Amino acid sequence: RRPLIGTLEETVKQHVVEVGRDKVTLRLEAVLPGHEYRINSLKWKPRQHAENADNADGDKHTGSGTLLSASVDKTLQLWEASEEDGVWVTAVRVGDLGGQPGALGYYGGLFG
Repeated sequence: RRPLIGTLEETVKQHVVEVGRDKVTLRLEAVLPGHEYRINSLKWKPRQHAENADNADGDKHTGSGTLLSASVDKTLQLWEASEEDGVWVTAVRVGDLGGQPGALGYYGGLFG
């Protein structure tokens, strides 16, 4: 366990899951603070390829991708990793701020 902020702790634990004939390893990559209630859906959009731009690692990618979360708190949030330290931060937040608990909220979102 590694202490993060105050009493908040992160436990990095890997899980191996079998999907058909494949084995997939899952682990906690980041905590996404920002929703007031539970997240119902999380979608991933991989980073985009850039034809002529190399990053510091020599890869032809821009950014780390984008996450879209949909929550019971009636908000959708787009998350991007900070270029400085890799911490995931909210890039865009839409919906009803201060949504009421017990409300239906959003059950999903899609990238267009």
